[in-house]
Amino acid sequence: VADPAGLIGIAVVALVVGFLVWRWVSQGERARLFPVWVGGLTTGIVAAAISAPIAAGVFGGVTGSGTDALVALFRTLGLNVFQSTFAQGLTSDPLDKTISYTIVFVILAALPLTVRTMFSRGEATIAD
Repeated sequence: VADPAGLIGIAVVALVVGFLVWRWVSQGERARLFPVWVGGLTTGIVAAAISAPIAAGVFGGVTGSGTDALVALFRTLGLNVFQSTFAQGLTSDPLDKTISYTIVFVILAALPLTVRTMFSRGEATIAD
């Protein structure tokens, strides 16, 4: 941001959003989802960084998945193949991984206690 007032505005918005997220996740059961979401976002960013050169170099950016529409959109915006596949990965992978991690968390939390305690560290999942 070239304008100092714009930078201050962005910083204020970031602080407010950060505070609201902290308040939301620090209450009750929602606090248990925060590490799941951080893991999903982190995995998604790493997946985008690893998959972009492969998709661009081996497949020319077209892998036959539904996200090829995003690659095509980024190509029409003037990005090259690598930039388009990387932008597609940063757009879709973090959200995809976060949703997947959340679904797995909900499924595992719904398992009966007898099933959860059969596995290593199972006692940690039933602690209050």
